[in-house]
Amino acid sequence: RMLDILRMLFALALIVIPGIFVNALQVLTLLVRPFSLPLFRKLNRELVNLHWPLLVWLIEGWAGVKLKLYGDKLPHNETMIGILNHRSDVDWMIGFALCGRKCVLGALKVIVKTAHLMIPVFGLMEYFVEFIFVKRNWQEDKAALEKGLLSLQTFPKPFWFIIFPEGTRYSQKRKEANQVWARENGKTPLEHVLWPRAKAFVMATQTLKGTVDAIYDATMIFEKEVTFFDLLKGRGNTVVHFYVKRYDMAQVANKTDGELEAWLDERWMEKEKLFHVFSQNSSFLVPELKDELPMKSHYFVVAWVMVTLSFITITLRSLPPISWDVIQHAAFIAVGLSVVGILMLVSVLRQTSSSKKKSK
Repeated sequence: RMLDILRMLFALALIVIPGIFVNALQVLTLLVRPFSLPLFRKLNRELVNLHWPLLVWLIEGWAGVKLKLYGDKLPHNETMIGILNHRSDVDWMIGFALCGRKCVLGALKVIVKTAHLMIPVFGLMEYFVEFIFVKRNWQEDKAALEKGLLSLQTFPKPFWFIIFPEGTRYSQKRKEANQVWARENGKTPLEHVLWPRAKAFVMATQTLKGTVDAIYDATMIFEKEVTFFDLLKGRGNTVVHFYVKRYDMAQVANKTDGELEAWLDERWMEKEKLFHVFSQNSSFLVPELKDELPMKSHYFVVAWVMVTLSFITITLRSLPPISWDVIQHAAFIAVGLSVVGILMLVSVLRQTSSSKKKSK
């Protein structure tokens, strides 16, 4: 239990301490915005590119979550709309890991709940890189969504715009309510996904059809559900399977709003079938795509681990004189955090060495 606490404390420190530095620099970029919006966007893209690789490595390197990809390859240089099913409260973090594999973290755009603004460090980062914040009330959200989408028409390419059309994460209670709704509206009750809410997707597609190259439909399946605290403790121990299918924007660009809604429903019916195939075979019955975590992520983590350890050491040394008992407890925590940090650093270096060998 004590080891779990120490691991969580160090993981939080590794996220929060660098995040505060990045947030401070982002606030300074506000001085640039009145004079050059493109420069403001470029600066913030590069600033989150300094921090968000930490999150990618926290998921895959620290927590041991494995991502397996199937179907169509994800793009490096395409501007796209991505649609995913919503399985857990860490889906957005898993999505970061997926984007990190293609080095597009700074160009990631997501529709998220307004509550995300209250998340320390990340809320401010998401605001500065122009995520779209909604309250899940269409009357209030329509204007915010329209404004955000129009802004994306002038955003530097490439970027990924991610939507979770279900609007809420899957649960047994929500599934049962969604099945009741489906029967009342003449639709087939779904077992593994929730029927999507089409309004945001339709608006996004109609607004961005001259901007994006394709729509990528990703079906996400967890072998075992994990929580945010599991990730912090380094005990993810699960595999997340993504089945990806690409649709050229030309295939949907001329559809009406009603046709787009029907098209989205068809994608969710396909997801239901994919879940059934996976539950029967523990596989999608197609070859896995080989995709390594980018080397750049390892280098960022090495640098930030060293910065975080240095910051903790300097902070502890600068504290005023205190009682011996407090010193003992502080020393114990400091040593524990240092050991965890050093083990993390060794782990990163080993993964870096392993990645280099595989690339030869």
